[in-house]
Amino acid sequence: MFSPLKISILSLFGQSIAQDLIQLSGSRFQEDRPKRYRDLAEMANRLWIEKGETEKFDEAKFFTYGCHCFLDQNQFGEPLKHGKGTPVDEIDRACKKFKYCQKCVQDKHGDQCTHDFYRYNWRWGRKSDQLEILSPSGSCEREIGECDKKFLSDIFAARDEFDNAFHNKLSFFDPNSKENCSAESRPRGRFAPISEQFQCCGGYNGPYQWISTARQQCCNIGRVNYVAPVGEC
Repeated sequence: MFSPLKISILSLFGQSIAQDLIQLSGSRFQEDRPKRYRDLAEMANRLWIEKGETEKFDEAKFFTYGCHCFLDQNQFGEPLKHGKGTPVDEIDRACKKFKYCQKCVQDKHGDQCTHDFYRYNWRWGRKSDQLEILSPSGSCEREIGECDKKFLSDIFAARDEFDNAFHNKLSFFDPNSKENCSAESRPRGRFAPISEQFQCCGGYNGPYQWISTARQQCCNIGRVNYVAPVGEC
């Protein structure tokens, strides 16, 4: 038989264990909860390491920048409804291309095909010396992953263009200002169309591109699509 003192101690011990389990469960729930761009950030860190960068990839640096890089904010789940104007540099241009790539993926697979609901498999290829997306070709996961891979490649190539003056938090750069993010002007020839038409091209086992049908066309070899000048498929 347990004495009242022992029962009290065991009761307190049991409560302590229960609280620990609740905290552990809550912590694991936070860790397991779907997180937008989790794969993207993990791949970025691996790319930076493999390329010999001494500093880790900084999400806060590249995900809140220019006229199009708003990747760390929850309200930007619908890529093309946010960001406007001429990109301020190649980093910003990479973000704009990335959003269009995601739009194309959703056009094919549906609005639920996002980082919030799907994760892909990837690795660093020792022989190819680059990131590799392992999910089945043509799947939602694969095409999300290919957009991420292309985006990170573009960001890495343009990383030295980073300018604090274009950062939305390190400066007073306002992406909603027409002075900062004005509409893009395109040179038009004598017979250029008044309104350009655009379409998605790519996917399957590579990233999508958003192309002007007046200047480019989408060609294909089997299931693989590629972009070429008009009339050169």
